[in-house]
Amino acid sequence: MLIIQTTPLHGGRLLAAKEASSFPQPTGVWLPGGDERTIFIHVEGKEENVEGSWRNNMEVQAATGLFHLIAKYNGWHNLESLSTGRIALSTPYTAQCNELNERLRRIGCGAFKVESVNKMQGFECEVMILSCVRSNFDGIVGFLEDYRRLNIMLTRARLLTLIVGNAKTLCNARDSKGLWFELLRELSIRDCVVNENFEPIEMLRHEKQTQRDDAWKLRRPSKKKNGKDDARTLAARSFEKNSGHGFCV
Repeated sequence: MLIIQTTPLHGGRLLAAKEASSFPQPTGVWLPGGDERTIFIHVEGKEENVEGSWRNNMEVQAATGLFHLIAKYNGWHNLESLSTGRIALSTPYTAQCNELNERLRRIGCGAFKVESVNKMQGFECEVMILSCVRSNFDGIVGFLEDYRRLNIMLTRARLLTLIVGNAKTLCNARDSKGLWFELLRELSIRDCVVNENFEPIEMLRHEKQTQRDDAWKLRRPSKKKNGKDDARTLAARSFEKNSGHGFCV
C-alpha cells in the first residue's frame, strides 16, 4: 500500500512501511517531485444525473486515457494483465461505471471490468485510477462524504494512485470531517494536485481566510533559476513531449 506518508484520514498516524523510492516506478505518467505516488488530476467536467446515479463524461475521457497510456507503457495491455487487474479503475457511481466500461471496450481495454468503490474492498493492484464524478459549485459530493469510501479509494494501490476529480468541488465538500479539504491541501503542498496538462495547481496560502471554492489557482510551471528552467519544469516538459498530446484517447 503506497499512499502519501501521512494522511488526515488517519490523523497522521498511518505511515508507509517503506519509502516510495524503494518500489518500482510505473512509467507513462509524470510523477511530481520525481517519486510521489498519490496524484490528484483536476478536471472541471459536468456531472449528470442518470436515473438516480451520476456520470461525468469529461472524467471518463481523462480516466480511461490515463488507463490506456499506463497499461501501454508498462506492458499491461494484454488479456492476462487487464483481466487480473494489474491496473484498475473505479468510481463510486454505477452510471459512471457503465460509461467507463463502454469507453474501455472502445479503446481495446474491455478485458478489465470497472467496479464501484464499494466492491473494491480487499482488492489490490499496482496502479489505481479513481473517478470522483461530482462537479458542482455547492460542494455536494454524495457518496464521497463517507470517510470509509475515501479510505478504500486511497489504500488499493501498491505503486500509484491517480485521483481524477474537481478539486474545487471536493475542497468545498460538505463532509463532516473536512477530509477532502485536508487531503487536497496535503497533496497541494507536495505539488501533487495538477491539471490535465500536469501543471501543478495549489491552494492559496491563506486558505482559512478564503472561500473554499475559490481556494485554487494554477501554479505556473515555468519557474526559472539563474535564467534556466528548474528540474521539475524540465521533467514536465519531457513528459509532455514524450507522451504526445496528453492522455485523453
